[in-house]
Amino acid sequence: MYTGIFIDDTGSPNQITKSKYLTDDRKTYVAVLFSPEERLEATTQLAHCIDFNKEQFGANEFHFTDIYRGSNEFKHVNLSIRLGIFETFVHIYNQYRWKFIVQTVSDRTLLEHGTMFQYANGEGFDMTKNSDVALLFLLVQCKTFLIENQNKYPLPVDFIIDSGKRDGRTTQPLSILTNIYTDSSIKYEYSHESILLQIADFLAFSINRTQMIMAKDSKTPTDVRFINIMSKLQQNAIGLKKVAYPKTPIEYDQLIRADKDMKGLISDEKYIEIERRLK
Repeated sequence: MYTGIFIDDTGSPNQITKSKYLTDDRKTYVAVLFSPEERLEATTQLAHCIDFNKEQFGANEFHFTDIYRGSNEFKHVNLSIRLGIFETFVHIYNQYRWKFIVQTVSDRTLLEHGTMFQYANGEGFDMTKNSDVALLFLLVQCKTFLIENQNKYPLPVDFIIDSGKRDGRTTQPLSILTNIYTDSSIKYEYSHESILLQIADFLAFSINRTQMIMAKDSKTPTDVRFINIMSKLQQNAIGLKKVAYPKTPIEYDQLIRADKDMKGLISDEKYIEIERRLK
């Protein structure tokens, strides 16, 4: 069995927040890394969870948007039970602490970073779309990490992406991953067939939902319960640090601004100036 990288996306289109950074045009991708041994163990363990999911709820996968909202197979499931599923996955994750990488791109990101990676045009990526830029940035981060950590994550690697950008059971060659991936392509698969995509879905949804809650002036009881659950996640994200939850949108933006300053990105004033010039 090869090293596996399982990728899913998230975002909140048409949902306006009180944060000037958490815009509705952003797109986030999450990649979860499994060594060959981790991949085998995680597949075996998650298969048992899915059997339980089918038996209890009639669902052939853990789709965390449905679980949180109480929709589709989870429509008539009590909120406490649905939040209990999140608690279970926090516990599962904390047992193994798989590494993962997060990449978010918004219109602002493109202005802050310029026009890098335009060479990917023509290989199935449209660099005018935040979703395509985010996925490409993520793949480049994965490549860099893999090259530096081949002892634990030996090459070549299966890159498996949840269907959406492309149909499941399709592939896409990408020159920047030559000699990195198996079969000379990244693979798009359905999450109910490639079950480790559901770990990526859990992390992607939870990150996005946590951000949306933090950018609210007032939190509902469900918001508070969800934040308390996710606060127990012992995340092992590459390049991210765990911080105390901000209580207001202003505090959230202060954290984001501090991170941008640390990375040497342009100031808010400079961004406004550039944005005005381009209009």
